Amino acid sequence: MTVDQVVDRASVPAASRETLEDYTLRFAPRTYRRWTPAVVGASALGGIAYMADFSIGAGIGLTHGRLVFVLVNLAIALVLMEADMFSFLNNLLSFYSNCAMAWVVTVAADIAINKYVLKLSPRQPEFRRGMLHAVNPVGVGSFLASSVLSISVYFGLFGAAVQLCSPLVAVGIPVVLAPLPAVLTRGRFYLRRTDDGIAEPVLDADGNPSGTRYECVVCRESYERPDMAASAEGGEICSLCLSTDRDGRHVLPAP
Repeated sequence: MTVDQVVDRASVPAASRETLEDYTLRFAPRTYRRWTPAVVGASALGGIAYMADFSIGAGIGLTHGRLVFVLVNLAIALVLMEADMFSFLNNLLSFYSNCAMAWVVTVAADIAINKYVLKLSPRQPEFRRGMLHAVNPVGVGSFLASSVLSISVYFGLFGAAVQLCSPLVAVGIPVVLAPLPAVLTRGRFYLRRTDDGIAEPVLDADGNPSGTRYECVVCRESYERPDMAASAEGGEICSLCLSTDRDGRHVLPAP
């Protein structure tokens, strides 16, 4: 899917409203922006499974009655308990919780320490493609290190005595590792560019986001100043169209 094939959001009233846009696409990895059949199929599996569960349950209930429906659910629950599925889920969620805690504390440490104490992180949040590096070692390095260490502790690689301390490792390591790469790199990997190519500042004189609207050269919709950036081919482009620019021809070069 190319930029020129982006669906005209004006054709869908709900999608044309900026407040209802899917902002998760703006933060999606570049490989996720290539909507191959495999990506579309994987995205649909969750919804298909959800609908199948309800349709099967409704079919049993309507065809054979509520008593059979209850018995089938009890049989499934019994199989899950006898197979000790809950222990497996408990181990799986415990494993995942170490990664979740490492990620949350990494973000918190980056905001609290790097942004406000060390002042190495930009005060104004940035999400537009082309303004950010593909990888920031501050967050990625801290998250990976704390996740690997906490998971290693959880599986007993450092002995049974500290195995129960894996959550403390997942929480404590990012507090130290998040500021360290920021200091070593002096915050160079937070922003790829400091200028988005538009002369008007993002914030007005009162420090509020500018309400001036610009027309996107791709979708021809108008958006407010904070959502726009200059296109490498001329004109302005909205952040959503910039995110879906598969060839990167609208992305401004690094200074």
